[in-house]
Amino acid sequence: MAIDIVNTLLVDSASDLKIYENERSFRVFAGPGAGKTYLLIENIKTLVKNSLKLKKNGRKILCITYTNAAADEIIKRLGVYNQYVYVSTIHSFLYDVVLKNNRVQLRHQIQNKYGIEISDSVSLKPRIEGMSPLATCKKEKLHEYLVSKGMDQTKVEGLSKTKIGQCIWKIDILNTYPFNDSNIVTIHQDPVFSDDEIKIIKSSILEVAQELDFDEILFWGYTLIKEYKHIRYSLRYKFPYVFVDEYQDTNPIQNATLRLFADDKNVVWGVIGDLVQSIYGFNNATYKEFENFQTTDAQIDYKIDGNRRSTDNIIKFCSYFRQKDPVIPNQICAKNTSVNNKVKIVLHTGLEEPNSIFVIDNETAILCRSAAEVFSFTNIDTEQKRALKKIANTYEFGGYGLDMLNAIDQGREEWLRLCKFLVQLKVAKEKNSLAEIISACRGIIDIEKITKSSKEQGYYYKNLIILIKKIDEIIDSTTMEDIENIINESLKSTNMLIRDCFLIPKEGDEYYNKDIHDNVRLLTYETIKKMILEVYSFDSKIMTIHKAKGLEFKKVIVGIEPFSKEDISKKNGYIDKLAILKSPIVLSQEEDTNPQKSNISEYTRIIYVGLSRAINDLTLYVRLNLNQKDAFRTEFDNALKEYMRVNYINEPFYEFVEI
Repeated sequence: MAIDIVNTLLVDSASDLKIYENERSFRVFAGPGAGKTYLLIENIKTLVKNSLKLKKNGRKILCITYTNAAADEIIKRLGVYNQYVYVSTIHSFLYDVVLKNNRVQLRHQIQNKYGIEISDSVSLKPRIEGMSPLATCKKEKLHEYLVSKGMDQTKVEGLSKTKIGQCIWKIDILNTYPFNDSNIVTIHQDPVFSDDEIKIIKSSILEVAQELDFDEILFWGYTLIKEYKHIRYSLRYKFPYVFVDEYQDTNPIQNATLRLFADDKNVVWGVIGDLVQSIYGFNNATYKEFENFQTTDAQIDYKIDGNRRSTDNIIKFCSYFRQKDPVIPNQICAKNTSVNNKVKIVLHTGLEEPNSIFVIDNETAILCRSAAEVFSFTNIDTEQKRALKKIANTYEFGGYGLDMLNAIDQGREEWLRLCKFLVQLKVAKEKNSLAEIISACRGIIDIEKITKSSKEQGYYYKNLIILIKKIDEIIDSTTMEDIENIINESLKSTNMLIRDCFLIPKEGDEYYNKDIHDNVRLLTYETIKKMILEVYSFDSKIMTIHKAKGLEFKKVIVGIEPFSKEDISKKNGYIDKLAILKSPIVLSQEEDTNPQKSNISEYTRIIYVGLSRAINDLTLYVRLNLNQKDAFRTEFDNALKEYMRVNYINEPFYEFVEI
């Protein structure tokens, strides 16, 4: 549906939307730096003060955010108003409010739909974020259960926890736009096993590990709300107001789940977002959910066209990219007027890596389109960089569809978990911090054997000391091949393991990939340390644009090098940097039917999100061949000048720098 711009009301971040008076659902369009969070928080406070609905016992405002970090920020800023608001990610909300409180119904649905009976004593919980599935469950217990249920002993012995953990309800077929719940969700099927064996394997996860994966929480949360009227009624009573921040980032099943109870005459449903910041296509999110948002009783639409973050020149450059957005084609500088440096467009034709051409300080963030490009900005040895880039590109385009950053955040990859464990342990040892040593080992060894008083406590503590001393054998030049052996032998000697040893697949193994695992074994501890502490650390200033979403930095350098498959000069990909920069299209009505158009528009939105993180200084970094430079500069410059002419901009807001 087309968005009705005429009837979209213009507001600013300090506006009172008077939700307590009109009791109308609403949609707010707001670009980067517009003060979306401020608008949300201030309207929540006003609503708490004025709404009669919230005077009834047990009723709260439900506020859904995309990340835990965003939830924490809102909770901190709400202060004393938190007692009237339930702030949560969609996963946490569905587990804590729906699944945990309706365990009988969940067990019934699992048995009814899949023929898997779960014991009454089972209390299913989400898998631990940042750790692999089944991380805290012993393989032996899983095997024992499988054999007890009649599975062949030989088959069972060959089952790793990784293999067992892949047996999940796959929601991909359901989680598509437009949402259609007639699609049947099945358990991941391995051709080696029969349907009955798959059910037994799934039953072992539910009965022994008592664990649900994150997508499974979405699926069963949706199912329970849909199937049980009393759950829908309870949610509507408890949460008469439902607000969703960053709505463009939610995917079809999340939106469908919220709609089951929030799209109701007794609930005010409000969504806030920006079409042009929809960059999670790999998670099936699409801006079309936000664009086509329509409540049963038509909502009120608002927009904020001000930007309180960036300087006027940065805003003009960013607005050039979103000029074809039907709602907010141009943002206005609403606050940051103390400086107004021109945006630098750096054209790099040299052979050196970009880390050698920029002077980086603590106020500068480097944001890259691809995980592979991130490593170009680090001071890692050239050969080691080559191995890391090969690994990163293989994850993304070798059939995995996985960003290395997501892999380490979600604890999916064994070698990355090993890297994280090793670096955290060595750093903790260097600081002589027992608390940090124990924290690094948590989930790998049974920490209670050290922290809980017992006759054997001293024995296990000595084993921990031996483990730490053994780790000292690992120096900067030690390769991952040797690290794997040293760590595993050391862990076994503690007699405290609660998980399998770290096993990096080798040729002939089930999950072996030559381009990934052969290169992993070449990595040295020096590279691993820089990767974990400089790229994958909480406070890293070198990151992918996806990780930078929601953040801001005084100075930003944006690298736009695509993943290898996206580059039109490689592997018949789709991305022509010049074509995109001189004619940016952030929204394409052909995205649903044309994968090439979808790839291009999402790439452009990702670049836009990176650029819009800048507060005072912005640099666009473009790597070119020497014979491309002149044509690239001329055509890009002409497109920017035409934009200035059409929008009556007299002074250039950008400058080219050739290196």
